Amino acid sequence: MQRPILITGSPRSGTTWVGSIVGRASQVGWIREEPFSPDHRPGVCDARFELWFTYINANNGTEYQHSFERMLSFQYATTAQIRETRSIASMRLLLEDVVRFRSYRRRGLRPMFKDPLAIFSVEWLAQTLNVQPVILIRHPAAFVSSLKRLDWHYDFGDFERQPDLVQSYLHPFREELTEYARNPPCDVVDEGILVWRLIYNTVTQYQERHHDWLFVRHEDLSLDPVRGFERLFDYLGLQFSDEISATIADYTGSHNPMEAPPDCLHFLKRDSKANVDNWRHRLTPLEIERVHRGVSNIAQRYYVDTDW
Repeated sequence: MQRPILITGSPRSGTTWVGSIVGRASQVGWIREEPFSPDHRPGVCDARFELWFTYINANNGTEYQHSFERMLSFQYATTAQIRETRSIASMRLLLEDVVRFRSYRRRGLRPMFKDPLAIFSVEWLAQTLNVQPVILIRHPAAFVSSLKRLDWHYDFGDFERQPDLVQSYLHPFREELTEYARNPPCDVVDEGILVWRLIYNTVTQYQERHHDWLFVRHEDLSLDPVRGFERLFDYLGLQFSDEISATIADYTGSHNPMEAPPDCLHFLKRDSKANVDNWRHRLTPLEIERVHRGVSNIAQRYYVDTDW
């Protein structure tokens, strides 16, 4: 099996966008599910997750390893998927998945999946399955503004119920997690501030330990997408073709809208340069100041004052 590729980062950090571009490389077989999601189709990966942001590590890794090995070798879990097939539409998805996996396997393609929910399990995935990570970093105000636009909220009990995760990465936030799990904040801005800190304090630890991993700011890709993706493809050892370059120009050019439609989760064709500063009109000045103040001790590693 060729070395698998993982695109991860915080939710709303561009993993779908980046995955859709990398997935067009001729050498890549794009696994179009987020296997860490409790809602993913089990045929793609028959590992089951009850919590969001499940942390896989040495203590529980044997529970998941075989399922991920099967997924990354394009072995479809047909029986597991049939058990959850209830309609003609879901049967059609099953058949499409089976055909796609067989094609990937026959052509000897390199597996790639994107999943922001895998962010706390990257070290296990890299050490156990030889995954090559690309980790996306998103401006905290952009992240929070995206949560605000979609009215997304988190169950902080999912973090607190994972003592290994808290002990390994999130121990500086133990008291805040307990408080938010018992008394969830009403304001999505406060939630977003803590989630961004949980994720990117962990990413900071990754950077200190893994100098061979690629860490990419969403803003840098957005401002110069062709060159940014060319460097990303070079890191992954993938061929960067004229077709890929044209696709990037189509997805990111100024002819695209700068904002996604209301309630649209994934809107890939946008004016990427204009999108960088969308948070400035989504958040109020007071909210921007709250985010800046709330994340400053971590965000200063990635963003300077002029980025605010």
